[in-house]
Formats: sequence, C-alpha cells, structure tokens
Amino acid sequence: MLAKAQALLFRRYTWLCLLLCFPVIDYVLRNLLPLPVISSLWDEGLLLVVTVIALWRKLETGRKLPEIGKPMAAFVTLGLAYLVFQIHDIAVSVEGFRAVYQYILALLAGFFLLEHRNDAIRVVRTLVVVAAVVGLYGIAQWVLAVDVPASWCDASEGVCRRAFSIVQSPNVLGSYMVLMTPAAAALAVKDTPRLRWLWIVSALILLAALVCTGSRGAWLAFAGTIGLLLMLVNRKLFITFLIAAVLAAVFVPQISSRFEQLFSAEYLEKSSNDGRIARWLGSYDMMRNEPLFGLGLGRYGGAVGNRHFGTTYVDSYYFKTLAETGMVGLGVYLWLMFVLFRSGFRIWRSRRGQDFFLCGGLLAGLLGVILHNAVENIFEVPFMNTYFWLMAGMLLSFPLLKGELPGAGVANPDDTAPGGVSRDDAAPGGAADREGATNAGGAALSGVASSVPPYDPQRVSAADFPRMTENDRCPDMDANFILHTRHTRLLGGAAVETRG
Repeated sequence: MLAKAQALLFRRYTWLCLLLCFPVIDYVLRNLLPLPVISSLWDEGLLLVVTVIALWRKLETGRKLPEIGKPMAAFVTLGLAYLVFQIHDIAVSVEGFRAVYQYILALLAGFFLLEHRNDAIRVVRTLVVVAAVVGLYGIAQWVLAVDVPASWCDASEGVCRRAFSIVQSPNVLGSYMVLMTPAAAALAVKDTPRLRWLWIVSALILLAALVCTGSRGAWLAFAGTIGLLLMLVNRKLFITFLIAAVLAAVFVPQISSRFEQLFSAEYLEKSSNDGRIARWLGSYDMMRNEPLFGLGLGRYGGAVGNRHFGTTYVDSYYFKTLAETGMVGLGVYLWLMFVLFRSGFRIWRSRRGQDFFLCGGLLAGLLGVILHNAVENIFEVPFMNTYFWLMAGMLLSFPLLKGELPGAGVANPDDTAPGGVSRDDAAPGGAADREGATNAGGAALSGVASSVPPYDPQRVSAADFPRMTENDRCPDMDANFILHTRHTRLLGGAAVETRG
C-alpha cells in the first residue's frame, strides 16, 4: 500500500492532474473548506512543484522552446527591469510581477511534461470533463434563475438571468467556455467511437453555458475565433459559419436581447461615463504621463492596483498593460501573443489525421482568450491564466511528442533532434524500417521501388523521401546522395535502382 502511495506521489501526471482541476479545487478550498493559508497558497505551491518537475524533464529530454522563446525572454526581462528600477516600492512591484508572470510557468509544464501524444489527449479529456461539470452547474443556475447583482444587468432589461457557476463571474465563465468548447468539439470529431458521444454532450453543455453567461465579449471572442480560423482555412465554411452566427444573433432571444442593449443610447452613455469606455480612456490618460514604460507593474487597472491604490478594473488586459508598462511593454506583449498564435497555427496546419483537430481545438481556445482579453481582464483570474499557458505549452509540444501519426510534419526547425533528425522518427512506426542497406562501392540498396514519378531534380526535395534516423543511414551516405536516390519503400528484398 505504501509503495503504491509513493508511486502515485512521484508520478508527474498526479501533480499535473491537480493543476487540471484548478477551478474545482480552488472553489472547495476557498468556500467549502476555508483554510486561510492553504486556500491562498495551494495553487502557487502546486505550480512550483510542477515547474520543478518540468525543468527536470527539460534536462532529461533536451527540448528547447521554439520561436516563442525570444519574445518570452524579452517579456520576462522587461518585468525584471521593473523590479529593479522600482525597488523603492518593492512590495507592490513584486505583487504586480507575480500577477503578470507567475502563471506563465504553466507553459513549461505543458511543453516539457508530456512525452507521448496519448498524454496530450488524456490532459485534454480531463480539461473538458472539468469544464463540462463547471458549465453544467452554470446552466442549472440560469434555469433556476439564481439572483445576480444588479450591476451585471442593463437597466432596461426585465428579468436578468446570467450563469456564473463556481468561478463567480459570468464573463470569466464565458471566457472559460470559449477556451474549452473547441477542444471538446475536437474530441467529438476524432476521439475513439466509444467516447465520442461523451464529447458531443460535453461540447453542447459548454456551448449552452456560454450562451447562458450573457457575456457579449465572450460571444464575440468565440465568433471571431471560429470565423478567423475558418477564413484562413476554408472560405466556404467561413461563409456558412457567418450566416449561422448572424441567425443566432437575430433569432436566439438570449443573444439578440443582449446585443440590442449594447447599441442602445442608454448603454453608450453609461459606458462613457462610468463603464468600459471611460476606463479605457482612463488607461490611455495614465499612459500619457509615462508613454514609454508606463506607471509600473501593479499600479493600475487590476487586482493589485485596486488593493494598493484604489484603482478600478480596466476591463481590458491590453489597456491595463498599456497603463502599467507603456507602449514598450504593450508592444512586447503583443509580439508574444502574435508569435504564439503564428507558431500554433503552423503546428496546426502541419498536423494530419487526429492531431489536426486536436491542435485546431487548442489553437481556437487560445485565440478566443486572446481576443476576449481586449474587453476583459481575463488573465487576472489565476485558473484562466494557468489554463491558457498550460494549453499553449501543450500545443507547442506536439511536434516533439512520441507516437505521432505517420506523415505529420515538423513545424519548426527547433523541433528536431541533434543532427537535424526529426524527433518523430523516435516514435514507434515513425520511420520506415530500412534493413539490408549496403555501402560497398556502388552496391544497390535492398527493397522494392515504389511507384513514383520520374526523377526530376527541380521538383524533388527532402520532404519527398522517408525520414531516416542516424542509425539507419550508411556511414558515408550524405544528404546529396539521399536527395538523388529514388524514393523507395523497403517492402521486400529485391534490389532498388539508385541514381546518384
């Protein structure tokens, strides 16, 4: 029994699983079992343990972060510079630094902890199940018409019903549903048949919960995400989705009534006086005082600024970043988001088969949160910040996972093992078995020639040939020889004609 407990304790997935259940554990510790110290620090302690395990895995695997490493290093360096130059108020600076940078450590967990593609599938399944439970509770609140604060509703609305579940905010719940709905849909399309019905139901629950939140920002972020990705991939599907979105906005009462209020004169006046528009303009005014580097971390527009200086929430993470770090800080942050999206998009387009949908689901969820941050401080919520960077790390790790489907490409040059060999070849079935290759003078290779078009040096490339590990290659077989060898598939022992 003790041995089993120790094995469970030292399994890296045990700690990762706790992180995947973040909102549920946090709600229980803060509301059902209120333990002052544990409820406040458990997430930070858990993230520290997972980060240490991830760094140990980095030493074991030798993995390197792809192109996102450069903007990430610039963003972290900028944050450390604020700590140094604002040391006169170090308590606020440290707290502001933690609020921005602490949960980015989850990127390391997502990138380094997973070894096999089945690990990634298991993580996504767990995330979807937890989100479905949270979403189902939110739907029940909407059905039972649970009382909500008056500030959550427009003055002209009659009966106001908004789901907020255990995350205590309809906008945060909406962003959570935006993050996880595409992943649930990906599992519904390509997971095993016996589980597919579960993911279909989960996707419908998440979508219904998103509608029940009444969060217009989340709705627009979700529509913008799906629309943008479809436009980049298939214009016909984009037009179909656009028509469906317009019909939903017109004929679904919960959606149409909320958007009608958005364009009313009363709402615009309220927003300009003491709402989002007024807070955005206030952030811009703060930036004008220090246009390049802003007021400093933790000094405006978020939870830290509210505690120490009484500033209100800005309702836009980008305007908050602008006020605190100026145009330089916002520029570096937008660079980081752009590189993350570009890297994720390249990985998604390079996947084939099942991974194509799973990577697409992760990318769509991340893009949804990036868009929603324009009108909400989503990264002020610890579990959303953690989930975002965890899923970002998972998406970036896909080219390095074992058990890749045959033919899946490598999205980035950094995603190769030493010697320029793709890490996918290390997976079972990742590279064809090339037995019987000889190297005596101009001796023929053993195998059976596959049916390919005639050799044309202008059209042929390395991608046209089976990938070979270092052990598979003959000692003096250089790249030019490989590129000038006819494409072969070694299915038997007959001689293959070579061209060199």
